[in-house]
Amino acid sequence: MNYLELFNESYARIVLDPQRVERLVAVFYDRFLARSARIRELFSGSDMEAQRVMLRRGLLTVGTFVTTGLRATAQMRRLAQVHQELGLTPADYLEWTDALIEALAEVDPPLRPEVADAWRVALAPAIQFMQLPGSVPEPS
Repeated sequence: MNYLELFNESYARIVLDPQRVERLVAVFYDRFLARSARIRELFSGSDMEAQRVMLRRGLLTVGTFVTTGLRATAQMRRLAQVHQELGLTPADYLEWTDALIEALAEVDPPLRPEVADAWRVALAPAIQFMQLPGSVPEPS
């Protein structure tokens, strides 16, 4: 089984269809914010429309990272920096991933277990990268 191939097929179905992207983002935030008080607290006072825009961009950035052999672009480094500044924990990233998989099940049905696993496997290096202290740009 080629997890990258399964991820790429599902990812393409989502990102190439603006309606699916919008639905994924909406369903994701419904699921994510419902997961815990900590997550809701992290987003309290946030402009959720701006968050949705950032999620769409972030999915493209992470997708590019995954499909280009883990090339750390300036966008990926900036994404890491923003998330490190929030003080996120490994558990927060797990909640994020679980909420995304739940949203995918609604937006890219039927979400077969191997496709859900492919998303987890493909996203793991990006999530690890975002937690590495050396992944953010050095101050100029």
